Amino acid sequence: MRLIAEAGGKAEYISSREECGKRIVEIARPGDRIAVMGAGGVGGYFGARLAQAGHEVAFVARGRQLEALRAHGLRMQSSLGDAHLPDVRVTDEPTGIGTVDLVLFSVKLWDTLAAAKAVKPLLGEKTAVVSFQPTATTLRFPAVCAAAYFTASDETGF
Repeated sequence: MRLIAEAGGKAEYISSREECGKRIVEIARPGDRIAVMGAGGVGGYFGARLAQAGHEVAFVARGRQLEALRAHGLRMQSSLGDAHLPDVRVTDEPTGIGTVDLVLFSVKLWDTLAAAKAVKPLLGEKTAVVSFQPTATTLRFPAVCAAAYFTASDETGF
């Protein structure tokens, strides 16, 4: 796992789910608005944990995942405790969410570039972005994420 652009800061490599969870808790402050790009196993897990902790979390999903979340909410089973969030805010269009304080970026490798472009409406001047990307993307993703972060208010686009 890789922590990217914490409020515009440096990237840092984190190898375990537990450590990554601790860092997310440190980054997410009470009252923060959070968006999860990619609501699969990883994004769903961390998004659910943050929602359980009382944060306002919106999920961005597509296709069958979007329909399942709308119909049944988010159900998670974990050795650290199960969760069921029957009513989750989920959309396939990030523009409707607005600017957030934290983005959890957990899309599949082949969706990285398109998702990085789509995340732009979520980014504000102090938005932190946490990426859960496979190690294979560590050379490419920081540049993609940084471009999305630094062009958030750029009228020319990505």
